Amino acid sequence: MRRPMLVIALFLLTAALVLPPATLAVEGWKPYDAKAFAQAQKDGKTIFVVVHTEW
Repeated sequence: MRRPMLVIALFLLTAALVLPPATLAVEGWKPYDAKAFAQAQKDGKTIFVVVHTEW
């Protein structure tokens, strides 16, 4: 049961690292906001954080 979750997590991590920053322009994506993050936690919503940098 854990293996499928690991595969999914690795896929999402890889996608987050490989996809260009332009994907953040997709409707519904928002820049990090501490208050919105805390509210989403409080509401029990799913939170997906994408971290990207250009070295």
